[in-house]
Amino acid sequence: MKTLQETNSITSNTYKNFAYFDTSQFPRVYIKLNKSISSNKDYDKFTSDWLDLYKKQKYYNLVIDTTDTGMINIKYAFKIANFIKGLKKDAVDLFGNQWLQYSIILVSSNLVMKLLNIIFKITKPIAPIYIVSSENDKNIIINQFKNIKFEDYNHNIQIFKKCNPELRKKNINLKYIDSN
Repeated sequence: MKTLQETNSITSNTYKNFAYFDTSQFPRVYIKLNKSISSNKDYDKFTSDWLDLYKKQKYYNLVIDTTDTGMINIKYAFKIANFIKGLKKDAVDLFGNQWLQYSIILVSSNLVMKLLNIIFKITKPIAPIYIVSSENDKNIIINQFKNIKFEDYNHNIQIFKKCNPELRKKNINLKYIDSN
């Protein structure tokens, strides 16, 4: 399996799916989003790959890179919001737990930020989310939480609330979205 770093060197013409999931550093999962969702098949592949993470029945976190993402049909924002809503509701019954601990999303486009705002107005995220606008800010957050082991979901939320002021002191451009 190629790592995300290797994928970044692949041209967009070679990289056909909307999302590439790099699980080589599990429990940290890197997701590189391509220009756009081109079809329902693309969307289904994205949600299928996400569900595969739950099937592992192990805690994980997401680092999502949207820097190459362009125009996405608004219908997919609604579909993703409904997918998230369903996953929040049914994950414990289907997979035994809510395994996603947190997400870091790298956003460099106002358009992508607007789509995320729509998604999270429709439904709260599954787990806390940090939205950053630079690679450096993303790395600061990753390093902040690198050695933290989460035992359960509620403990995770308390750690994020405690660490959030510390992250703000580092002068990073950060937007935090709580899952409650």
